[in-house]
Amino acid sequence: MKKKLSAIMIVFVSLMLLASCTDDGTENVIYRLNIIVADSDSTAITYNRDDIISRGNQMQITNENRFDIEVIATLQDTEDLSGDYDLSQTIKAGDTYLWETAKSGGTYNIGCRADAKEGSEVNITIESFR
Repeated sequence: MKKKLSAIMIVFVSLMLLASCTDDGTENVIYRLNIIVADSDSTAITYNRDDIISRGNQMQITNENRFDIEVIATLQDTEDLSGDYDLSQTIKAGDTYLWETAKSGGTYNIGCRADAKEGSEVNITIESFR
């Protein structure tokens, strides 16, 4: 009886965990990016390795550094090469920028320029709204 009850509890807990991990598409997604400056030349762009997927057409980008950065977002859609959904925006230290023209469901490469020493870490938070 105890084994049967334990097995039922394990199945129940497993189903609850699975349900809590299901993406129903209603939540905002937060990406925390740590980009290491590859070159101290302030004109060089250093890209994040992970793809960022926009859930809607708005993304809030926060510069969590003590220096200004330029954020570059490039849409990876080979069918739309217009550049209409790309971004190049300077964000002051500690400030947030609301980007309202992202492509809903678009996959982006995110990079940055910073007047920082080679090897410096650039911290960016991106919240993608549904």
